[in-house]
Amino acid sequence: MPVAEVATTLPISCPVGPLLLFNYNTSDALFDDDEIFIVPDTNYLGPNNKLISQDTSLLFHTTYPQPLILNNGTVSTQIVNTVRVASGFHIASSFYDGALKTTIGRYLRTFAITVGADYKIKADGIDGIQWNSSHMVPINVVKVPVLLMGNTGYHEYLNTEKGFLASGSNDTSIAFVEGAGNTINPCTDCETYPGQYNNTTKNAFNYQAAWLEKAARFI
Repeated sequence: MPVAEVATTLPISCPVGPLLLFNYNTSDALFDDDEIFIVPDTNYLGPNNKLISQDTSLLFHTTYPQPLILNNGTVSTQIVNTVRVASGFHIASSFYDGALKTTIGRYLRTFAITVGADYKIKADGIDGIQWNSSHMVPINVVKVPVLLMGNTGYHEYLNTEKGFLASGSNDTSIAFVEGAGNTINPCTDCETYPGQYNNTTKNAFNYQAAWLEKAARFI
């Protein structure tokens, strides 16, 4: 949620009733140092990213052709599409799984972002965001060999290409694992028939081993 939206989101939920944002750090506040801030349906864990989890046409493909490790172990260089399925429809009503439990101060320091007028979620990325507090900055100064791998069964897989393009290493490699979920295991929900992506773990580690074994890579 952009910072500007925080100031207009009134009332803010808290266990003892509505809390107005302008009470923060005033004599009317519940606490001296911060205030409770509970935002329904915004927990960042799991598939609770809403739009991009539920609309698979967003963050759907890489910008450029990249190596894709197919289930049979061969590698195809192509525009890499996600195979994920829509998810995250049943979390909104859950306090434990769905709600973000934080404070106003922590939210503004950690979660809030400022977006530009060109903010847009597209098929191959997100425009209108300054990435200066993300991994896109430190990876730019990495000079050792880098291997970045993405899993096409999960919506975060496009981060791999963005990191690859921002890398400062002269030896940067990228690959995507077809049908792998967030933990490299097969995304069985993504399969159109049983066993379609049953080699994801083996393929991922075999690729990593071959990359590590390349002669003179770390010399």
